[in-house]
Amino acid sequence: METFKIEAVFIDRDGTIGGTDEVVLPGDFELFPKTKDSIEKLKKLGIKLFGFTNQPGISRGGKRQKKILRVK
Repeated sequence: METFKIEAVFIDRDGTIGGTDEVVLPGDFELFPKTKDSIEKLKKLGIKLFGFTNQPGISRGGKRQKKILRVK
């Protein structure tokens, strides 16, 4: 049986690791319970983590793309 090493994990932001089904600006974003611990475990294993979001509120007109991109 062949074994595989997980080298990277891609994590959706909104509704997966925290937030809500609405656009939450980075400064207001809160992780779900145990998310931080899970991320730390992956990092300790040397697994690369990539977070992303599709920001559905932009396509629905709830937030302007310029405002989202301006947040650091």
